[in-house]
Amino acid sequence: MLQNRVAITEVNKNPAEDLKYLVFSGEISENMGNFTKAKALYKQAISIAQKLEDSKQQSLLVYKINSQNPRFPTS
Repeated sequence: MLQNRVAITEVNKNPAEDLKYLVFSGEISENMGNFTKAKALYKQAISIAQKLEDSKQQSLLVYKINSQNPRFPTS
């Protein structure tokens, strides 16, 4: 289901909605311990935030990725 939604974000006409969904999905993945998937979702969300010129959301997403201690390598 999540994979279907992530694919939909590439053709959806509402990037702000996609951004919210990706962030929320990343948080769920992180809470479930799937840090690799969370990082991928956050990176996809950063891309949309850049298109929307939402610097606040970009900063928050970078923080989420980098604040994961050793659970998330920054590379």
